[in-house]
Amino acid sequence: MRGRNRPVLNKNWWSFTYWTALLVQLICVFTICIGLILYTSFRPPFSNPTVKQDVTKEVSVNKAAENLICENKVSENSVNIQELNETISYLMGKLRSTSAELKRMVRHVKESESLYNMRNSNNVRKDARCNGLKIATYNLWNLNPPWPKRRNAIAGFIKERNLDVIAFQEIRHEQIENGVFENQLLQLKKLTSFEHHYYEKVQEESNGKEEGLGLLSVCPIVETSSFIFQSSSGGPTSRKCIQVLLDCSNVKKYYGPNGLVNVFMTHFTLGDYEQCVNVIQLIKWLNTFDKDIPQVLLGDMNTYFDFEWPMDFLTSGFTAFQKSTFNPCYNAFKPHFEDQAILNSKPFDDVWEMFYPQNTNPKIAGNNMKDRWWGEAPANPGYTFPISENKDAIQDASRPDRILIRNKIMATSVALFGADPISLGSSSFYASDHRGVEACVLEVEDY
Repeated sequence: MRGRNRPVLNKNWWSFTYWTALLVQLICVFTICIGLILYTSFRPPFSNPTVKQDVTKEVSVNKAAENLICENKVSENSVNIQELNETISYLMGKLRSTSAELKRMVRHVKESESLYNMRNSNNVRKDARCNGLKIATYNLWNLNPPWPKRRNAIAGFIKERNLDVIAFQEIRHEQIENGVFENQLLQLKKLTSFEHHYYEKVQEESNGKEEGLGLLSVCPIVETSSFIFQSSSGGPTSRKCIQVLLDCSNVKKYYGPNGLVNVFMTHFTLGDYEQCVNVIQLIKWLNTFDKDIPQVLLGDMNTYFDFEWPMDFLTSGFTAFQKSTFNPCYNAFKPHFEDQAILNSKPFDDVWEMFYPQNTNPKIAGNNMKDRWWGEAPANPGYTFPISENKDAIQDASRPDRILIRNKIMATSVALFGADPISLGSSSFYASDHRGVEACVLEVEDY
């Protein structure tokens, strides 16, 4: 995934431009919040209609009807206020997140402090023990050079981190000799100790090269299936979600009593509104599987800082804000507001936010003026893209790579990996343009 590329700029203008861009975001969000607050504070309150006094029976009927209308309007008014309150709360959280990122960028420019260190200072160590199933998601960045060296580096940290299951996106086929191609997933399997794998083509490029999704696992594969996303116009897309049912009962006995886990892997489209449409299709398909078997959704969700509403739906369902006309996904969501299959489904837990809740109040460190002035991030944001601190291009730091869980499963740890540059003579390279995300999960009877 190449992300939302920003214009390439001269380095001398980079700090000013990035600072200005983030400041504009900050001002816009703040202005919207203030406008909504003023709207809810100063609009005329609803008042009951005056009931004309009369002595006939008709008056009592009219009074009952007017009271019913009044009650309905009050109820509708309460819903509108709830929507506005949730909207304000959501935007205020965005305001704090934008402010925190602005402070990081200023410190990065003025103090030459590493963005990676500031964003990931509280991360779980790579040797954190996992008493369950260690799962991960990672975008391979297809065949971008230097693939042979990147491949060895990826295999190295897969083994180093003792992963049990890892899902990959952007899997391509490398030409190893004239007319002979080899799948990247199979190359990694040869370099690691995984016994099981699954690969499925997702799309084919105009030059005949295909790209797919795949998985390596220490647990045997019981069954597989896949779902092709439909576009907003109704036609099939080149995006899929793939199901792989794993039986870990004999391999990872401490994972849980039954040992089964339904792993779903996907790579969402870049289109904002198409994500709104696809996320409804996704939850409907996921709801068709056995609810007594834990579900793990892994993948590159193409979720960016400025458009997180589809992922918010997966982790919260139809809240008052999700049903609000303020929500950019409203038109895609509205036809499904009364869909019982969706209303009765359990939302997913975003593993990263279970350990590092976002949109909380910034921490202020006592009377230390520097900390009070600069402030601290609300929580470790867990950004997975872009990987490098590239001053030649402006890209929003985001968290497109996710691990979501639901149905009798819990997480005990979470971490990022694959973030460090790898030396290559006098230069260096990154294993991918994304960081990977890993989590330790346990099957539980009731969660």
